[in-house]
Amino acid sequence: GGSAIVWTDIDLSLLVPRSSTIAHLYSSAVSRTAQFRTNGETSVMEEIIAGSGHNFDLITDAAGIIEYINLVGAGGSTNVAVAGYYEEL
Repeated sequence: GGSAIVWTDIDLSLLVPRSSTIAHLYSSAVSRTAQFRTNGETSVMEEIIAGSGHNFDLITDAAGIIEYINLVGAGGSTNVAVAGYYEEL
C-alpha cells in the first residue's frame, strides 16, 4: 500500500493497455481517507473513506498514469488493485 501525503503518480501502464483509457480499480483506505484523480487533473475524481473500500472507474492519462493522495497526514496506507479496464466508445 501507499502512504503519500502529496499527490503521487501510480503507473498502471503495465496493467492497462494503451488502447484502454479507463481503469476499473478496487481500493481500500486502511486508516486514512484517500483521493484519486487522472494524472494532470486538478479535481478529485474519487474518494475512499478511511476503513472502507470499493470499486470505481478512473480515466488514465495517455501514459497510463493516475494520481492519489492520503488525507490527514502520514501514517495510513491505501491499497489499490486493477480489477479490469476498458475503452470508452
